[in-house]
Amino acid sequence: MVLNRLALACLWLALVIFAFGFAPPSNPQTLVLIKSLSLGQWQDINPMIIALFNLMGIWPMAYAAMLLGDHQGRKFPAWPFVAGSFFLGAFALLPYLVFWPPTAPTDPAPSNLGSSKLTKFWRSPWLGRVLFLLAIACVSGAVFRGDWADYGQ
Repeated sequence: MVLNRLALACLWLALVIFAFGFAPPSNPQTLVLIKSLSLGQWQDINPMIIALFNLMGIWPMAYAAMLLGDHQGRKFPAWPFVAGSFFLGAFALLPYLVFWPPTAPTDPAPSNLGSSKLTKFWRSPWLGRVLFLLAIACVSGAVFRGDWADYGQ
């Protein structure tokens, strides 16, 4: 338990050190690329970049389903960290995971979670299936349609 928390804390610290100390300098075209990807203007963009960009939205959704669907015994809410993960990725999510206490296995629909539509949405097995299929589609698109040489460059 303590080892897991320590490992996550070290990973977070390593990511912060890398991002602010060793990451390559920003390219002026990066912001233009992110804007184009966000607006769905995907012409002339390597399908591998498109797939990776979309996967960066699918992963936070998967973590959101796990963290927002199970909030028993939590000392602080997960939603600010989950929301931040859509913009900052692991930088926002890892601090929450460091302090995320494990819970004992419970009934699939514990009474203290309520039965709101939002809770049902996050706990739905269909959400997991859809996210899985979307991830497979992104990876397949990257593998079969992506320009590997361009991506490597």
